[in-house]
Amino acid sequence: MSWINNTIRKIENLKNATIQNRNKVKLQVTKTPPRDVIKVESLMLIPNMQLEIKPDYEKLTMLLDMRTYSRGPAQDKFIEKLETHFSTLGATTAKDAYGNLYVTKGNAEFYPCVVAHTDINQEVRHNVKIMTAYPWMFGFDTEEAEQCGMGADDKVGVYFAVHMFDLFDNIKLFFPKDEEVGLIGTYKADKHFFTDCSMLVQLDRNSYKNDLITYTNGLTVCSDEFVTAAGSIMDKYMYKKNNGSCTDIGGLKKYDTVNCVAMNVSCGYINEHGDNEMISIPHFENAINFGYELLKMGVDKVWQHKAEIPVYENTRYSGYGSYGTYGTGYSWGEGSKKSFDLFDDLEDEQVKVKSYVAHTPAGSIELSLDCKDQDDYFNEMYADLHSQEFRDKYLSHTIGYPSYVDNEPSIQSDIDEALVDLLCPNCWGPVEVDNSLLLYVTCDCCESTWNIPNEGCE
Repeated sequence: MSWINNTIRKIENLKNATIQNRNKVKLQVTKTPPRDVIKVESLMLIPNMQLEIKPDYEKLTMLLDMRTYSRGPAQDKFIEKLETHFSTLGATTAKDAYGNLYVTKGNAEFYPCVVAHTDINQEVRHNVKIMTAYPWMFGFDTEEAEQCGMGADDKVGVYFAVHMFDLFDNIKLFFPKDEEVGLIGTYKADKHFFTDCSMLVQLDRNSYKNDLITYTNGLTVCSDEFVTAAGSIMDKYMYKKNNGSCTDIGGLKKYDTVNCVAMNVSCGYINEHGDNEMISIPHFENAINFGYELLKMGVDKVWQHKAEIPVYENTRYSGYGSYGTYGTGYSWGEGSKKSFDLFDDLEDEQVKVKSYVAHTPAGSIELSLDCKDQDDYFNEMYADLHSQEFRDKYLSHTIGYPSYVDNEPSIQSDIDEALVDLLCPNCWGPVEVDNSLLLYVTCDCCESTWNIPNEGCE
């Protein structure tokens, strides 16, 4: 009889529970709307292949964890760690007055050389964790609970340099500071370090396409002979020759001591400088192996190449557009050559000009030729001129335009529109813009540098 009583009790409990549920207030359930997933339709697919090099992701993560912002003290501490690391392994290391690091391993007649800048161009954050959800690596701000930039540009390049040091008996490494704010470290480099280099390889390019950059900073930096010789390697890793915008190897090729080929290689990161920056693991591994095989070509041969520095028949030309704040025209003082090399200030003793006049909204300022970072100078000296009101008011008065131009851009939106149309707002010549490369674009014709609008350019 006990089982009958238990059954009756269960039925009564169920009945009471049903009555209680009827009396409860029914809440409206709101479903979370579906979120867009990250899609990179233009990213080339990397097929599975047997790769010789498997990266050390723990070491890569350690490098990414070091937030070495441009012009920040963390860069010097980071370079100290690198110097200690390489010195402990028996390399010869040196630093110049600016703090750039030079590493030489072995004793050879010539060396392949890896170049990688140490600064990152990201929003300053203090709680960044590097996370992996294959096939992606990305940064996550644990304080703000949101995705953030990780500094893959150019910590991926630094990792490549560290890894290649372990694989080659004879190799040179160059770690310049502050590339992201105007190649400052590169323009202060010891140019004699590169006299015995067989080639310069830098992994400082996004991977929307698998690019081997042979033209950058307005210069051809690599020979067709080398590209032809590397054809089978390029086919193997699906790389194609392409043009770039600006990076350290382009700056180095302007020195008279750099007489070897140089190249910049797509290395796996995308959306650099932004909060949605990511590393595609397949592209990263593909790039590390590609770069390794390129460097092996410089073990037994010096790939000679001399960059042709453009010469302009002008005594006045427009310079920095100043990251979207206001334009800057350069007036060369007395003693300058009528026909001169734009980069003579680096090494040509015949140029007697020691300064130039920069025309700003606050008036004309005389600056020395070695002042490579005009933008930061103006930002510090004229912080009150950064508002949109001042940009609109002064922009048309501080940039010189050809007389044949009818509609001169007078406000920032007009300049942005010109760049979107792939036209230089100064000389109206064609420009090649890749918004994913840098925050600015330099016109090869008049050497003006402009900020790229937020909308980007196709």
